[in-house]
Amino acid sequence: MFGIAPAMPYHPVVGGHGRDRLTLERYLSRGTAGLSHRNGSTARRLSAFTLIAVASAAYSVPFYLAVVGRHPATTVLVVVGVVCGSAFIANRWYGLRHPTEQGLEMAAHGLIAIASLYVTAMVAISGGTHSSLVAYIVIAPVAATYLVGARGGLIWGAVTAALVVGLGLVHVHHPIAFPGLAPQLSFVALLTVLAVASKRVADRQVESNERLSAELAAQNAKLGRQSTQLAEARDRAEAASVSHQNLFEAGFENSPIGLALSTVDGTFLRINPALSAMLGYTSAELLGRNFTDVSHPDDLLLDARALRSLQTGQASTHTSEKRFRHRQGRTIWARLSVATLISAEGELDGYFSQIEDITEKRRHDQDLTYQASHDSLTGLANRAQFLERLSAATHRLGTPAGRTPEGEPVQLVVLFVDIDQFKILNDSLGHAMGDRLLIGVAERLRDRLEKIDTVARFGGDEFAVFAEIPVGSLDMARTVADQVHEALREPFVLQGQIISATASIGIVVSSDPAAAATDLLRHADAAMYRAKAEGRATSRLFDEQMRTSLTRRYGLARKLGTALDHGELRLHYQPEVDLLTNTIVGVEALVRWQHPTEGLLPAATFIDIAEESGLIVPIGAWVLEEALRQSRLWPPTTDGGSIVTRINLSANQLTQDDFAKEVSEMFDRAGVSPSTVSFELTESTLIETGVAAMDNIHALRALGINFAIDDFGTGYSSFTYLKQIPADVLKIDLSFVRGLITDERDRHIVASIVRLAHDLGFGVVAEGVEVEEQAEILRSLGCRRAQGYLWGRPAPAEEIDRLLR
Repeated sequence: MFGIAPAMPYHPVVGGHGRDRLTLERYLSRGTAGLSHRNGSTARRLSAFTLIAVASAAYSVPFYLAVVGRHPATTVLVVVGVVCGSAFIANRWYGLRHPTEQGLEMAAHGLIAIASLYVTAMVAISGGTHSSLVAYIVIAPVAATYLVGARGGLIWGAVTAALVVGLGLVHVHHPIAFPGLAPQLSFVALLTVLAVASKRVADRQVESNERLSAELAAQNAKLGRQSTQLAEARDRAEAASVSHQNLFEAGFENSPIGLALSTVDGTFLRINPALSAMLGYTSAELLGRNFTDVSHPDDLLLDARALRSLQTGQASTHTSEKRFRHRQGRTIWARLSVATLISAEGELDGYFSQIEDITEKRRHDQDLTYQASHDSLTGLANRAQFLERLSAATHRLGTPAGRTPEGEPVQLVVLFVDIDQFKILNDSLGHAMGDRLLIGVAERLRDRLEKIDTVARFGGDEFAVFAEIPVGSLDMARTVADQVHEALREPFVLQGQIISATASIGIVVSSDPAAAATDLLRHADAAMYRAKAEGRATSRLFDEQMRTSLTRRYGLARKLGTALDHGELRLHYQPEVDLLTNTIVGVEALVRWQHPTEGLLPAATFIDIAEESGLIVPIGAWVLEEALRQSRLWPPTTDGGSIVTRINLSANQLTQDDFAKEVSEMFDRAGVSPSTVSFELTESTLIETGVAAMDNIHALRALGINFAIDDFGTGYSSFTYLKQIPADVLKIDLSFVRGLITDERDRHIVASIVRLAHDLGFGVVAEGVEVEEQAEILRSLGCRRAQGYLWGRPAPAEEIDRLLR
């Protein structure tokens, strides 16, 4: 039904497409007829001349009778010329072709010419009549013109006429001068002229016949070749048509993609095995059925629209991804491509369809999409999807879509959730156990907050939640946070171990449709840090005070980038004293920022900003260079020893490649002995860096640099790191020192730390000593060194130098 006829090749002789042998034969017939027409023209010209010759002879008959008695030869010549002329005329009209007949033609031609001209001359000479002269003068040029051509005929005709007329006139006026000689000379002259003319005509006739024969033979050969080529082309086209049909059949049957021919209304006329296998039916079961019989019900409306556009001519092709129903009931996703089939009359005849199974590809794409928008560990939404959904919810605020089912306007509550002390748990229990804890937390949040719009995990121990609540319902916002705390209240049992987890939560509420999702998340993050700073396991609502603080923080972050280049950083030093001698034995280098508008800022104001922005690395390098340079300038202690300079290191510095090598080069440039310098590491720094910093710590220790653990006692992993780090000094956190006078428990804690340090061979430094009574208690507990406001606040090197001297 949808086969395609092979195209006939165009032939330059026959012309057009699809011509057959009959057309070629007709063409050949026309060619032969054309050649016959040319010969026919020549025949008619010769016949015309013969008629002229006969007419001239007949004109002279009355004069012939006068001379017959005296000229018997003339009588015979006239009779023969008339007979031959008659035969010539008859043969010309019947188209003689045989060489013998052509020779007779030429002979008859010559005799007629000679007889007619000779008789006319004789009459003119004998009778001297003017009419005979005129007749001859007319006949001779005409005859010669035909025989030898226009130009030659005029010349020969003129010469002959002049010769004959001249001789005739001489003979008439002086018959004695040429008795009997004039007719003979006239006859000889005419005979010579006509012989030459006859020879010319014969040669031209022979050449013309040979040329015509050669042209006809060449034309016939050319037409023969063209006929052969046309036949070969037709044979090749027929063979190609058969080959193409075979290729189509093979391609249709063996195609790995489903193929189908269908009617205008979508009924299957033919399907290939691939489509049968795809749908789970045999070919016989599908033939006669409609596309709608195997299509997914939910796609029928779209299929109907596509079919209508093809039937009405609005489109000639259609491509879409649609669903089919397998015989066993499962859904198959396929890419459908349909092309219309148009009949020779230009009418829609049906459709040719390609159906490619893309179920696996679509499932793979969906998996990729899911992975791009979900956390791989917990299955919750990830940061990207959370921000996308939060942004869409923000844009709905103030619109009809931004209302509760009861019609109340809504606002957004965003929670930033951070698991307390997760890194400690992760490092102590192992990453596998930490992952199980995160999965457990995610499951509880999902179950507890099932009616909440979105629960997401950002990575690590950070989660985020947002929900739409009625405007003005701050209590409901706190209720959402309480639900998170409640979800974590029950301990987790993981591989037989009981693990408790708490969370610090930051809350932000917004009804501003212009608010950026990233800003809302940043505000919730700031509130979370406030909750963590105030004791963990609690929630804090982002308020104006936090907004002001956050705004200030952003301003500091922008200016901190240029502080180092503008020389705005300073180093201050806080003395460390020997509690037994009350003399300064060391100093701690503390960085300060001389802000252009806010004045001198302590490290606590901007160090965390520097760590977040990555500026802590160049700032830390500057602190090291400056502290080492100043270390060489300190005067000796009262007992002749060296002042120890303690320098704080950040986690980012410890995890740098070749950090120990850079420090060694700094010592060389400063000309300072490593034994006079001590690096301080906080417990949080050790927790953040873990194993990653151990290589640098051991390399620095090999240089002869001492280490002190700062803020000792405030973390959960102190004893673990005491076993791993070759520390020299434990610095007791000021939170314990402050309670020495009023809190007996703090006194016991400090006493325990001092005994532990002595047992392990560590030195001890107490921080935050502000009054003498605290110093006295420390002496009684065996603590040898301390620092605090009791001996002075951090000050520039010049002031410390005066104290030392």
